[in-house]
Order: sequence, then C-alpha cells, then structure tokens
Amino acid sequence: MAQRQTRYHKPLTSPGAKFGALPQIVQLTVLAQVGPEEVVDAVRDTSSGRVVYKIYFRDSEIFPPLYVAPDGSVLNPPAPRPLDRFLITIADGLIAVDTGQPIERDWTTPDELVYAPEVQP
Repeated sequence: MAQRQTRYHKPLTSPGAKFGALPQIVQLTVLAQVGPEEVVDAVRDTSSGRVVYKIYFRDSEIFPPLYVAPDGSVLNPPAPRPLDRFLITIADGLIAVDTGQPIERDWTTPDELVYAPEVQP
C-alpha cells in the first residue's frame, strides 16, 4: 500500500470542530449569548494565567469576541448601562453623528430609535 506524503504537521481543524471541542457548558453559553451566529474561531487561551475561551464570529462588527470562563460565565458582558446617545441628522441618505456632546442615559425606549428613510436610486 502506498503512503501519502503531506507537508502538514498538525491536524487541520474547522471552526465547527473547534467549537465542538469546547466544554459543553461553554458551548451552551455561546449559544445563549449569540444564538445561531456563525463561529469562525474558538481559542483556549491561558496567557492571563487562567483558562479563557475566546470565541470569534463571522459578523465581528455586530458580535465582538466573546470571552467565556471554563464554568460558562461570560467574562466580557454587555455594557452595564445603556450607551450614550448622540445627536444625529439624516440628509440625502447620509447619517451624521455629533460626538461632541454625548447624552448620558439610564434606560432605552423604543421611541429613541431612528431609522434613515429609504433613498430611491
């Protein structure tokens, strides 16, 4: 039987295989936090002196890396209060944000959400 030669010296792994290798409690935490968002990498990191699982997602602008402890607790939870607001203007389909005077708030209500009108091409 002929042997196949390869230049790879480590096993190849997919994001799914890396996710599947995480402890079950870590997997459940990830699913509870982001639902079906696509995982692109899962890393077991010990550089801080303790084990931290770093999970990276396809849509990284909406889903930043999630850091999970071996017991399933989230180490980088969402902001502890609603984020500051900024005055915005929408003109000709462009959104301008004035970051010079943040408006601190303690809660969020649906009437604070503003959507740009659709612009016809």
